[in-house]
Amino acid sequence: MATATRARTRSSVSGLAVWRLGDHAADPGGSDLVEHAVHAVRPHVTGCAVVAWPLGRPAPRVTSTEPDDVLDPACWHLLFGGMLLAPLLDVRSGAPFREPPARRLEVSVFVNRVRDLVVPGSCALATLGPAAQVFAAADAIHDALGPQVAVTGTSIALAEREAAVVAEVFLDPAASLSAR
Repeated sequence: MATATRARTRSSVSGLAVWRLGDHAADPGGSDLVEHAVHAVRPHVTGCAVVAWPLGRPAPRVTSTEPDDVLDPACWHLLFGGMLLAPLLDVRSGAPFREPPARRLEVSVFVNRVRDLVVPGSCALATLGPAAQVFAAADAIHDALGPQVAVTGTSIALAEREAAVVAEVFLDPAASLSAR
């Protein structure tokens, strides 16, 4: 990916959202719903991924929505593998950030909501990008899927340091590894 594109996207990661696309979206016939939702949010966000957790599987499967997505599949697996805790860890030392208690509570509530949304038998869409656009993506999803599909979600604005870590780890992993 070009350096200019990386620099632009690095500065545009300030919001994270997860939208559950109704229970039947996880069924094999629900792929049209997922495609409509992806098509609706794609222009608004830096990256998005489908998080599907088929019944009987031990963990969700995460796939990027485009082969040349700025956020490759490995970053989404890491993000969901750590259940969204990666932004709270100092990448170099592994020590927790010394965030104010109110911020820790806000992030904990967000993580718990994501855990409630991403469950066996569910399908969700995860989006990362500029906070205002990530939050507005909900309207695009509702418009694309219509009122017959229940869409529930949660979102969070990343603190400056969290956004920097997300950008460093997920948008430029080579720089993150070389800085250790």
